[in-house]
Order: sequence, then structure tokens, then C-alpha cells
Amino acid sequence: MAISDRPGGLTALAALNGFFAISCGFPGLQRIISSYRLHAHLQDPEATANRWSRRNLESLIEADVDPQQMELLGILGLVVALLLAVSVWGLLKRNHWAGKWGSTLAAVGMVSISWLAVEVLPTDLVRGVGMNLVRQMFYPLFLLIMVHGIFRKDLRLR
Repeated sequence: MAISDRPGGLTALAALNGFFAISCGFPGLQRIISSYRLHAHLQDPEATANRWSRRNLESLIEADVDPQQMELLGILGLVVALLLAVSVWGLLKRNHWAGKWGSTLAAVGMVSISWLAVEVLPTDLVRGVGMNLVRQMFYPLFLLIMVHGIFRKDLRLR
């Protein structure tokens, strides 16, 4: 398929999805690593290397954050990043299943992660990632409008 056969907006949407795949993947990895550090800190509090890390982990413990909850948030973040990466390929190839439904599932996943983060994480940590939450609430709405509204004819089954 020549690049002129694909609407320019689909290319721009694919680029945005690629950016959001990265912005969902790295926090997902960070939350998985934090869950393992939290679990290790619960096993042996003196093994924590530096004072800043120990203070951060203790604030998570005070807020009753479960390491499994952090790990679940991290895994969901990686799944959403994978769905967004699949949607990038689908949007560039104008593939109905990968482009349209990969984007739709990723949008639902982004909203789910934001909602779960508000429910699970302590208030001061959520306040620190407030812009991330706003981005993960409004971009999925934009993505759904683009995929199911504006580009619906470009992503239909052939």
C-alpha cells in the first residue's frame, strides 16, 4: 500500500498511539519493579538500600498498598502498551481488527488503569501522576471518536 492510499490522519493517530504505548509501558515496568521492591521490603525492611527508597516503600505500606495490586497495575500497563503497539501496525496497514479493535481495547485498558490507580494507590502518589491520569482518561475518548467515527470507513472490513 502506498502512503498516499492511507489518510494522513491515520498516520498521525498511529504516531500518537506509539507515543502512548511508550508512556503506558514504562510506568507498567516501574510498577512491576516497585511491587517486587515492596514485597522484598515487607520481608526484610533493613535490606532496603537507600533512605529515599525506604521512605517511598514505607509510604506505600502506610497506605495499605498490596504488592500484588502494584504488580497487576504494571501488567495491565504492559498489556495496554502491547495493544497500542498492535494498533499502530493496524492503523498503518488499515487493518480492521488490529487497527480498530486494538485501539478500542487499548482505550478501555487505559481508562481501567487510571480508575484502578485512583482506587489502589495512595493519594499523594496519585497526585504526583495527575497529568498522567488526565491523559489516560481523555486520550481514550479521543481515540474512540477517531477510530469509530472519523476513520470508520477507512478501517472497515474488506
